[in-house]
Amino acid sequence: MARFERVMARILADLSGDHSLDELATTACMSRFHFHRMWTAHFGESPTGTVKRLRLNAAAPLVALTDRRLPEIAAMAGYRDVDAFSRSFRVAFGQPPEFWRTLRIVPKPMLPHKKGMDDMHDVQIKEIGQVSAAALLHLGPYARLPETFSKLRQLLEKSGAMAGAQGEICVYYDSPGSVPEAQQRAHAAIALGPEATIPRGADTLRLPAGRYAVLRHVGAYSGISSAWDWLYGHWLPESGEDPEPQPAYEIYLTPPSSGVPVAQQVMEIRLPLRRYG
Repeated sequence: MARFERVMARILADLSGDHSLDELATTACMSRFHFHRMWTAHFGESPTGTVKRLRLNAAAPLVALTDRRLPEIAAMAGYRDVDAFSRSFRVAFGQPPEFWRTLRIVPKPMLPHKKGMDDMHDVQIKEIGQVSAAALLHLGPYARLPETFSKLRQLLEKSGAMAGAQGEICVYYDSPGSVPEAQQRAHAAIALGPEATIPRGADTLRLPAGRYAVLRHVGAYSGISSAWDWLYGHWLPESGEDPEPQPAYEIYLTPPSSGVPVAQQVMEIRLPLRRYG
């Protein structure tokens, strides 16, 4: 797709450049969150991984077929430290630079490990109204989100607000892999009626009304990761749609705490889309 081609062209035009996630997302005219999700799902590697792979592929013939000094090649590949370059080169191609230079053979270029997407998912574009929720901000590994949800349920039960609960929601503000796990941010939320009073200690979260791509997932929540990959890696690039800057969110229509059998659990991923015209 055109936005990916722009990003690739920018990277290849200056392999030694910084190419931060924010810069590449701007080139793609997407938010940081959506760009990282989409790129990683489509190519099977993060944007940072792509930059590293292209740099090492470009460095390989310089190492094997020229007499340029390794520090110079390392700098051209974006490495300030020749030892770090040599370690990355060995991991990528199985042997250190000196090995390939002695043989005068260029190692086979690395290719992205694109994920297979055998499982198809139904995605529909829908008009979704504003969702009001009580929420707690989560900071840290996403694997620990159940702890934050547990705290939120206790808070709402104590205040009596759980009686109006309409579904549990998770809003992720960082795409997995885009920041260290300790810095991952999300809101654990529970949707309430528009007139509900948010108890003290909880944030008021309002998810805007608009056009959404809605992927409905039925079954164990352990399959959610592949559903995200399908939505961002297959559906979105082929749809011709552009996401809004705000992140997508999950809404668990049968929360894990509801006791519904695994095979009948229902959740949706809602991806906000730009409105045209």
